[in-house]
Order: sequence, then C-alpha cells, then structure tokens
Amino acid sequence: MARITLPLLLTLATSACTGDGTDPGDSTVTGPTGAEGDDGIDLVLWENPESTLSVLAEVLLEVPGTVHVELWSDDVAPLRTRSTARGTEHDLEVVGMRAEATYTLQAVATLEDGTELRSETWAFESGSLPDGIPTLSVTATDAAERAITLVGPTAQDQGGPGGGADEPAPYLIGLDEAGEVVWYYQGADITGGADHAGELLEDGTLLVVGGSDVRSVSPGGAETWTIPTNSVGHTHHDAALLPSGNVVVMGQTTETVPVPSLGGEQDLVGDVLVELDPDGNIVWTWSAFDHLDTTRFPGTLSKNRNKDGALDWTHSNALFYVEHLDALLVSVRHQNQVIAIDRDSSEVLWTLGADGDFALTSGGWFASQHAASMVSEDEVMLYDNGNEKADPESRAVRYRLDFATWTAEQVWSWDVGAYTENLGDADLLESGNTLVCAGGRRSDGSSARIAEVTADGDPTWDLVVGDDKWVYRATRVDWIRAAE
Repeated sequence: MARITLPLLLTLATSACTGDGTDPGDSTVTGPTGAEGDDGIDLVLWENPESTLSVLAEVLLEVPGTVHVELWSDDVAPLRTRSTARGTEHDLEVVGMRAEATYTLQAVATLEDGTELRSETWAFESGSLPDGIPTLSVTATDAAERAITLVGPTAQDQGGPGGGADEPAPYLIGLDEAGEVVWYYQGADITGGADHAGELLEDGTLLVVGGSDVRSVSPGGAETWTIPTNSVGHTHHDAALLPSGNVVVMGQTTETVPVPSLGGEQDLVGDVLVELDPDGNIVWTWSAFDHLDTTRFPGTLSKNRNKDGALDWTHSNALFYVEHLDALLVSVRHQNQVIAIDRDSSEVLWTLGADGDFALTSGGWFASQHAASMVSEDEVMLYDNGNEKADPESRAVRYRLDFATWTAEQVWSWDVGAYTENLGDADLLESGNTLVCAGGRRSDGSSARIAEVTADGDPTWDLVVGDDKWVYRATRVDWIRAAE
C-alpha cells in the first residue's frame, strides 16, 4: 500500500519538565540521573499530556546525525525507538512502557561517519492505566516479537469502544509481547465504534477512523491532522489514505431497483466510496449501484433488511489502496467478493471470489469476509468468516493471483478454531508471520482471540480478550523493538 509520509512535529511545553508528577497526572520525569554523557549530545525529557505511559524527548546534536532512544527497567530488557531522520534537532515520542514502572532512558546518536554518541541518562516513572481495560491473557513463546499490538475492545451490546457511555474506556490499547498494556489512545471525541485498530502509516502515525472524521494519531497520542467526513453523511468501517494526502471513506445510499428474483422493485442499501481533500471537500465518488449487479443475492446476508425495510445488499467492510494499480481494493461482505476499482476510470478491474474473474485452482473460496488487503502485487489476504458456507468455519487465508491465466491459488490458511460470524482481521507481518484477529462472536462461546502464527500455523503469541468484549481488528506497530 502506498502511504503518504507527513512530517511529525511536536510542540514541547516548557512547563512540563518539572518532574513533580502533577501534569498530566501521575507520571514523573527525573533527570539527569546517571554519569555524564558524551560531548555533542543533549537529552531532555518532558511529561506527555496525552498519556501516562509515554514521554516526550528532545535531543540536540552539535553535528547532524540520526537519533533513537533506548529504555529499560528492572523488569524489561532494553528496548529502542525508531530512528529519526538525520539532523541536529530531534523530537521523539517514546512509548511502550508498562504502567507504574520506573524506566531509564538514554538517547543514542549515529553520526554520518558512524560515530555513536550516548547522552546522559534520565528516569521516567510511568503512571497508572485509565479505567475500562478488559481482562487480557497472553500465551507467548520465545519467538514472540517484541513489539506493540493494538486492539480496540468493544462491548458486544454497544456500538462504541470500551463498554459504551456507562463504562468509559480507551478507544484503542496496545499490548507488549507479555500482554501488558503499554499504550492507549482515549479518543474521547470520536463517535462510532472502533471499526479498526488504526492503520500504521509510513511516518509512524496511525490512521484512525471515527464516525465524523478521519485522523492521524502520533505514537504519543497527539492528533497530527484531521479530515472531517460530515459531507459524506454516515460513514462506516474503513478509510484509505492516498499519496496526495486525500482520504477515501465508505458511505451508504439506498436506491429502489427491480429485482425479479425477489418479486419486483426492492429498496437496496449499497456502498459508496467518497474521496475527500484535507478540508473535507468531496473530489471523487463511486457507487456500487453503477458498477455491481443489483440482481445478485448470493445468500441470506444480502437479503437482510434494515430498520427501514431495505435489503443490506453489499455491506462492504474494508478499503485498501493498491499503489501499483492506483486502485482501491474493497471487501464486499454480503456479495462474498473482493473487488479492485480503478481510480481513473472508476471501473471494476477484477473481482475475486465466487462468480468472479478468477478460477480457483486449489483450496476453497471465502464467504462473508473481512479485512481484504493486497500483501504483494499478486497476493490477497483476508479474514474468511465463512457465514454462508454449508459448513461454516472461520480462518485467515491468502490467495495468489495469476493475471495471465486468470486463476487463483490458495497458498496459505489458518483455522481459528471456531466459527466467528462477525468481525475479523488478518495482517501479513514483515517476519512472514500473520497476525490473525478472531474478535467476533464465537460459536464455541470463547472470548475474542488475537494470535500471531507462523507460516506453518504455529502460534507464537496468543491473546484472549475477556469481559465479553469484541475486537474488530488488530494492528502490529513498530514504535519499539528490542535494543541490539
């Protein structure tokens, strides 16, 4: 996916470096605390008003270099942040720290000639967690990646994050490899449910979708830009950032069309895609009614009626920008298909799934799927809920497409161990493992499960979210990693 790189600028409040724990609450900065650092590098830490588990760092160099911050505690082996671009002034947001723990932090600079400089050390005591964190249980092997996994736990009987208005909770939380909460984003002004766990952009920020806007959230929890979606009306499920800085969001419209197989004219709910500029102005639209078959109803889901009596014909739930095609990949759940839409002509380039453009040479087709994405120029990954299969099963699955022969080959799948009728996600990680979110209602009555599995199907990290919470998607972020 092509992702726009935007500069991440932080304004550091000079009053924050008091170390008295009064702002933002109960996190405390103390420093310097160790031996004098190398000449040519200076570190200052600032409490982060957005999170008690994060600290802001300012690093000044006498000559240009890249900078990262290393951090460690008595209970946690050394970690490090991403490196900044080369320069002399560096602002970093350091995340990944557990609650109510004391960490030592040190800035490390690498100069152009390879010289490494280390600053004096500072101490940071993280604060407590916000209310509303559900019960979390992790089983991990030694092969589990040291990284942060983001989820948005949602009450099963509520449309919003946490437990709804009567049970406030962070919009998103992040867990380390041991299942400890090391990050959160409150998102207090976001309306709507946690439709995804944020999409990691190339600049290290998250693309977060709310009911009335799409925004970028920095690792430290600051909102770096916001695009209002009010001009679209009701938006749902997903958004995609384009190289231009515009975003595409999903909306819905209802039209009355003839459906002979259902006895005549019917009101159908179909999806629309709307491209918005940074000010929220509409610059491009696409409608399923103009490009998909309004007489196709492959199963019971497409015939479900909403409160107004209209048939839920398409119910798309994922949107992914495909750079090499300049196209949008859309998961059309109630059609059991994934389509690629050319942004220039608005035409459907191809359709994957039953009755689509590809003949399946191995494995089986998906049904009622979520979270389709292109993980290479010829591979599509998705979460196959399997609602409309004769023998429902849920799995993560990946297909390789041959555009010369118009065939599709199932190259990998992993059964989640239960049928999940809603929600779900599957992300291919840089390691070659897959992060699978079986976060919806499970046929065996068990709780939401997120697992990292190898190519051989062996879980290396397995999270169970309790307290009757659902998880729509999960996202792995690279804000911290093991220090070398």
